[in-house]
Amino acid sequence: MAVLLPSLVGGCGHQTEASPALPIPVTVRDLRPNNAPENVRYSANIQPNTQVSLAFQVTGYVDQITQVPGANGKRRSIQSGDFVRKGTLLATIHSDLYQRQLDNAEAQVEGAIAQQVQSKADLDRFTKLLKQAIISQAQYDASLKASQAADSQLKSARAALEQAKINLGYCKLYAPMDGLILSRDIEPGTLAGPGVTAFEIADTDEVKAVFGVSDSVVKDLRMGEPLSIKTRAYPNESFPGTISRIAPNADPTTRVFDIEVTIANADGRQEPGWSHRYASMTRWPRWIRSPPSRSIRS
Repeated sequence: MAVLLPSLVGGCGHQTEASPALPIPVTVRDLRPNNAPENVRYSANIQPNTQVSLAFQVTGYVDQITQVPGANGKRRSIQSGDFVRKGTLLATIHSDLYQRQLDNAEAQVEGAIAQQVQSKADLDRFTKLLKQAIISQAQYDASLKASQAADSQLKSARAALEQAKINLGYCKLYAPMDGLILSRDIEPGTLAGPGVTAFEIADTDEVKAVFGVSDSVVKDLRMGEPLSIKTRAYPNESFPGTISRIAPNADPTTRVFDIEVTIANADGRQEPGWSHRYASMTRWPRWIRSPPSRSIRS
């Protein structure tokens, strides 16, 4: 066939021309490196690294709130936005009731000590009399029980005294750490006590930027990965941070995964409660098409 076919074609008097090659369809994608500009951004919320709510542990009316110099030169009560050191006295409640309880507890201890001394002396005397067969065993046993009861009464009185001292100390509320006062919910005359928040204090030397990403993004994030933020207040600056938490499950309502980024904030420029938008990840694990945004812009 390889020999005859050309003869047959030539005998027909026609010459076949080769068809032109059809173009092959292709898809072109713009590949960008990990430091390329990014367009996708995520809303975020700045939270303090540590936040505590403070309340008095005993009930009473607020007597005084610590005073500090105000902007007008006059003294004012400490308030939200003020920075306090650990151990700073924040407020006090009226302590008259607890002082009376302490005085009464001290009197109870003094009486219990006197009773114990007397019962101990009686027991020593009865012990000698029993050896001399002057008193009965029943009389000695009664003296022994009285001495033991006096010991127990003194122990209880001393415990009550210690509690009275603690309660009196609870009339003063101190800052448990260095931090920024986020809120003050009491005024002089307010009835305060356990369950009534007096202050909220936050440690803002480090803050956490919390935002949500989709499942297509969270799979490429890693704990300890560097990430920076930008804000409207400081548009030309980036604040370096580190991914410190990746939620294992998506929020059932929004279907996004919460990501937490810890940022150094010794200068206090990132204030809790600020909302930001993210762009600019310091490192992206591989070359991808249109990588998700990794920075914050408020």
